[in-house]
Amino acid sequence: MMKKKLEKYYPLGYDFRPEIILTALMCIFISAWVFLMFRAGLNLGLEPVTQEYADGVRIIEETAVNKVPTFVSLLGAFEMFALVFIFAALTAIYRYFYHYQHSKSIYLMKRLPRRSELYKRCLSGSALISLICLAVMTGLMAVCFIEYVSIVPEEFVRIF
Repeated sequence: MMKKKLEKYYPLGYDFRPEIILTALMCIFISAWVFLMFRAGLNLGLEPVTQEYADGVRIIEETAVNKVPTFVSLLGAFEMFALVFIFAALTAIYRYFYHYQHSKSIYLMKRLPRRSELYKRCLSGSALISLICLAVMTGLMAVCFIEYVSIVPEEFVRIF
C-alpha cells in the first residue's frame, strides 16, 4: 500500500526501497555517532571541574562556571548529517539521469502537459530524504538537550 503511494513521486520503474533503507541506516548510524560524541564531549568537559567522593557522588566546584561546556559547543558532530543531505542531492541527480536509460522516457516526460512532472519525480524523493533527516536531527537534539540538562547541575546550564 505504501509503495503505491510513493511510486507517483519517483521515476517509472525506479526501485526506491534501497534508497529509503540506506537513508534510514545512515540516519541511525550518524545519530549514534553524534550522540556518542556529545556524551564524550560532555564527560570530558565536566571531568576537570568535578570531584568524586568515596560514596560515588560527583560534586562540581563553585568556581567552574565558565569551564562547563555550553550546550551548543557540544553539538559539533551534527555536521555529520550533511552526508545525508549530500546523498539526497546526488540521488536527485541520479533520478534525473535515470530517465535517459532503457526506454528513453525522458522524451515522454518532457512532452507531458504538466512539464513539472519530470522535476517532481526527480526531486520529491530527495525532499523526503531531507525531511526524514531533519526530523531525526530534531529528535536527537531534543534527546541531547534532555541529557545535558539532566547531567549538568541547574546553576551551570548554559545554552550558548
